[in-house]
Amino acid sequence: MMDTRTFIIAARPTQGSRITEYPSDSIEFAHIASAISIALAMLESEQGTAALRDLALGYDDQRLGSCMFSKDAEAAYLFVRPFLQLLRLNFPIVVVDDTIHTQDCLGYHERAVWTGARESFNPRAQGIHLNGSRVRDMTYAAQRPEQIHRFRMFQFLFATTIVHEAGAHLFITYMTNGRVNTPPQITAPGFGTRLVGESGRFYELVLFGGTTEFYRDSQQDDRQAGVPHQIDADERAWRISPVFIDAVCRYEFTFPFIREGGAIDPSAMQSMGRNSDEHTTNPRDLALLSQQRAVRPTLAQLRGHQVNFAQVKQVPFNPATNLSVIVV
Repeated sequence: MMDTRTFIIAARPTQGSRITEYPSDSIEFAHIASAISIALAMLESEQGTAALRDLALGYDDQRLGSCMFSKDAEAAYLFVRPFLQLLRLNFPIVVVDDTIHTQDCLGYHERAVWTGARESFNPRAQGIHLNGSRVRDMTYAAQRPEQIHRFRMFQFLFATTIVHEAGAHLFITYMTNGRVNTPPQITAPGFGTRLVGESGRFYELVLFGGTTEFYRDSQQDDRQAGVPHQIDADERAWRISPVFIDAVCRYEFTFPFIREGGAIDPSAMQSMGRNSDEHTTNPRDLALLSQQRAVRPTLAQLRGHQVNFAQVKQVPFNPATNLSVIVV
């Protein structure tokens, strides 16, 4: 029986709340579907599932008045596994969003309140927004054979972004009905605030071995993906191995991620890509998040496309792969 996945991928322009769904035969659809599939595979791996368990236990232990699991790892697993099943069946709508004006923000998930029992949670009612200009840089690289390695760097960039947003941030939305912030203890060094934690950074630290940052290479042009690094628990930067990134694009995962070279002071480099924080005081960021509410009625009308997973797996090494899809 054919292994299929269903995704809804749409575009949002710089002005207004109009949303346009990408055609099933567009390169944007194929490339983002590929990044989503890599992210899902990481989340569903043994280590990815265990890291979500640790996030669930950590949240329960630190949240005042919470006693969902009482430090019982198996009870936490019984919470994690249904979430991953729901995520596979109804992956959130992904919006390529041109209202994200800063290159440094790769994407975000704005937590939406939902009601009902856990099994009624619908990830598709939630949204994940990706940086539109960065997506175009990925498709630009895909159309140039000499930039195939850069294309895979972008596949890794968006896969890890989606893990951060659809894994950690959306998991907290699932756990709390979208009503409660992450406790401040659930974070990674250098992130979160005295009042609000950062579940995405916590999850990256547990699963990846560090939080993910992309730094500018002065020898490359402005369409570059950036050089991927990890920030460890001591706030030192380590370059992620390019060979390892190719392995990730083949769905061959090693956790923690494989590094190369020595530790670097992050302040000596220029960031050009990081994942979102759960807490922000930047007025532009707050306005951006509030604007997402305006597009939800439109998102609910999108239909999506079902794709052949075997073909999706070919995309990182053949960006022109033509996906076989049916409208669902």
